[in-house]
Amino acid sequence: MSSNLNIFYINGDEVERAADRLGGKLPYGAHNVICPQWELGIYPREWIEHLNRFDEIWAPSRFVVDSLEKATTKPVFHLPLAVQIKLSSLLGRRYFGLPESAYLFLFCFDFRSYISRKNPLAAIQAFDEVCAARSREGMRLVIKLHGASSSAKSRLEFQEFITEVNKYGCIDRLIIIDDVFTDNEIKNLVRCCDCFVSLHRSEGFGRGMAEAMLLSKPVVATGYSGNLDFMDDQNSCLVRHKLVDVPESAYPHAKGQVWAEPDIDSAVSHMLKLLDDRDYGRALGQIASRHIRTYFSYRAIGLRYKRRIDEILQRRIVPEMTGTRLCVQPEVEPASMMARDETCQATRDGIAK
Repeated sequence: MSSNLNIFYINGDEVERAADRLGGKLPYGAHNVICPQWELGIYPREWIEHLNRFDEIWAPSRFVVDSLEKATTKPVFHLPLAVQIKLSSLLGRRYFGLPESAYLFLFCFDFRSYISRKNPLAAIQAFDEVCAARSREGMRLVIKLHGASSSAKSRLEFQEFITEVNKYGCIDRLIIIDDVFTDNEIKNLVRCCDCFVSLHRSEGFGRGMAEAMLLSKPVVATGYSGNLDFMDDQNSCLVRHKLVDVPESAYPHAKGQVWAEPDIDSAVSHMLKLLDDRDYGRALGQIASRHIRTYFSYRAIGLRYKRRIDEILQRRIVPEMTGTRLCVQPEVEPASMMARDETCQATRDGIAK
């Protein structure tokens, strides 16, 4: 451990275990940073005392910044995740057993990430309505799932999921893949499909959507939570939603929390437009890819981390903040993104732009 700066990529409930491995306490005299992950609007109260042992907190999205600031007085800094892909080999549709000529929608989820939050049945319902509206179109919904056999709970959820899926008229147009894939296979699966769908109820960041955008895929996604850091109406198909209470059995620490219920009609409208106008979808994918390459590359994000680390090591304090939130911006912020951070305008001249 450094005597100057230590950065811990752990969650609040993992702090005790990490401290035990360090002899029972965090490094004394150093500037200790924690980078927790969370997917709902309020960070769990039970974990806050552990976060408060650190000097500052880094959050991967504005959504997580807001979640943390509601729960702690520690300074919270917005430092996003980088999104960059390197394919070790190119794999085509034939490799995955996918039809060459069909328009392919793709939905991915992991049972260990909570099926109620990922919300795959909403994607199937939307696709079912698309099939009803365009019955003669050649299309498929590819569902890549993971973790179905990771526990007894997951196995039960998988069986319940399959039971529900069989109720839909589009069952013959669904392709369910539950094989364990390498990272290269996953990225190639996204590359082979035409549209990425995420009708999630909440996301801390939304890496799957960001990587699909980087691969020039139009993304149809719920317009809520962490993905709004990199998605807007200019580069994506944002689905309308309403906020609803999170059922206490649906997610850990759900009491008092809300998440999004995506509007199926809105999702269907976007999916039909992409199906009917392939040129529009390809153009949207190019805009999306350019946005991710510009603002979420290793270099763009690395520069933001470097600035904050330099400030810490030089023991400089940024005096102008909105609450405890440092407004760090990319090198050049598009107007649509700048509008989200108008409250931070006073700090821009002194920090990264």
